Amino acid sequence: MFSCKFLRLSLINANHREQGSYIQSTMKISTFCKCVLVVVCMLLSPGLKAQEVKLTINATPWDLYNQLGSQRDVVTDLTLTGQINAADIGTIRDLPKLTKLNLAGVSLVAGGTFKVSMNLDISVVNNQVPDYMFFGMANLISVTLPNNVTSIGEQVFQDCTSLTQVVIPSTVKSIGIYSFGNCTSLPSVSLPSAITTLSDYLFWSCKGMTTVTIPSNLTSIGKGTFSVCTGLTQFVVPDANTVYSAIDGVLFNKAKTTLLTYPNSKSAVYTVPDGTTAIDSYAFESCSGLSSVTLPNSVTSLGEGAFYNCTALSNVNLGNSITSVGTNAFYNCNILPSIKIPNSVTSIGWNAFGVCRGLSSIDMGTGVTSIALYAFTYCTGLSTITIPASVTTIDEWAFSYCTGLVGIHCNAKTPPTTSSTAFSGVDKTTCKLYVPTGTSVKYKSATAWKDFKYINEEAVGISEIEASNIKIYTEQDVIIIDGADVGDEVAVYNVVGALLQKVKVTDNVTRIYVPKNQIYLIKITTKTFKVAL
Repeated sequence: MFSCKFLRLSLINANHREQGSYIQSTMKISTFCKCVLVVVCMLLSPGLKAQEVKLTINATPWDLYNQLGSQRDVVTDLTLTGQINAADIGTIRDLPKLTKLNLAGVSLVAGGTFKVSMNLDISVVNNQVPDYMFFGMANLISVTLPNNVTSIGEQVFQDCTSLTQVVIPSTVKSIGIYSFGNCTSLPSVSLPSAITTLSDYLFWSCKGMTTVTIPSNLTSIGKGTFSVCTGLTQFVVPDANTVYSAIDGVLFNKAKTTLLTYPNSKSAVYTVPDGTTAIDSYAFESCSGLSSVTLPNSVTSLGEGAFYNCTALSNVNLGNSITSVGTNAFYNCNILPSIKIPNSVTSIGWNAFGVCRGLSSIDMGTGVTSIALYAFTYCTGLSTITIPASVTTIDEWAFSYCTGLVGIHCNAKTPPTTSSTAFSGVDKTTCKLYVPTGTSVKYKSATAWKDFKYINEEAVGISEIEASNIKIYTEQDVIIIDGADVGDEVAVYNVVGALLQKVKVTDNVTRIYVPKNQIYLIKITTKTFKVAL
């Protein structure tokens, strides 16, 4: 009995030992499998950093392809010395995993070509970075250019969307158009002091740039240089620069009289400083966050495309001194609901309000004489318009495809000269044309005007006569009369000629308080003005 019990215990202990051995073995296998699994996951996981492969090669022209050998498909960080030509640049462009490139010790020499597209072969001039050298290389993160290059061609880095660093040597004197175009990750570029000109669209769509420092020797900035730089908040200009200055981060000329470029992301609401006389061409182009702008009365010139494609712009005060609304001035400001054009304006330029689909109200003032080609094309939100008596010419397609128009009030006693296409897309069978009393016969025989089915005469209220020595303008909620003689009687009428109030002039400046968002006729002795508040 004892022996049987001992045997059972021995068997149990042996069994336990076997189970323990089995468990230990199982644990070892499990740990091994886990290690293998971790390694496999590390190798396969796309979210983990790829292995860097660094190479340094002393290059010989025409031979970089062979010198790289099997490393062509894996190299990520490449440093070159020696000489390379256009054929070697073609090899660099074909490296699929290249992210970092150091060419500081390289000389660029003539020889061969590289392809950018089927129909575009590029060659190299000694010591000059050729056009398109890195065009479209979306994997590039960092590039150091050769120490001895003197110029950088056109579109060299365009569409290098991962690029965050470019080292440009002090020997570079010029950089071509669009050279950094659409480098959306580039935070900044340190420009050599030898550069005096920034070419057209140089930093177009560099959306990662927040601050631009203007070099001390810079004397010229091209068209659209900082266009669509949606992250830009400020310009910094050293005092030593003799051409440019900055006011609160906005780029001006040295005299601070011309606003050159507004940083796209500076502020949604902006008041141009008093003393500014000109807004440069495309100064606010594509400022997609800008909602409101006020120009002082000192501004007399509004450049071409000044507010081009400002898609968030909903409020504009143009002051009372500008003389023209130029080409593309407000093109595609598609939520701008209304605009008051000062009486000082004599012309509305080509495409000035083109595709302003949200525009529902416009006061053209009393001084406009010409409305240019496509000036209001596709302003589909306009239901009625009033064309001032001063207008003599309306160019082709000026109001084309203003499909919401139901009424046109033309105050000119002589039909403005125009084209049959001026109102193309407007339903002339339902849109009514209103003309001054006694002029319907003229309009019914005039080109374009005669196409309207309904031509009705209406009293224009009071004839609009402008006095050369009297200025009338608005500030916030008041109409200001400047220059009238003491003792003159001022009468205020609504647009249908009903008298609202009369005052006597007692000083050089007279202020009249009336409800906002209306149009008034101001009669001073025998002279009458129209003003919108």
